[in-house]
Amino acid sequence: MNLRKSALEILQETSRTFFIPISRLPSGLQEAVASAYLCMRAIDEIEDDPH
Repeated sequence: MNLRKSALEILQETSRTFFIPISRLPSGLQEAVASAYLCMRAIDEIEDDPH
């Protein structure tokens, strides 16, 4: 499985609201925006962890 497909699947599982507009972006921009969004989600998860 390629990384782009994996990232879009993770994006769809974590945020359907952002998945639709991001999936419609042109190639190149789509990867950049999806990567940035998933990085911010990961940081938010770490920040919210009580440990």
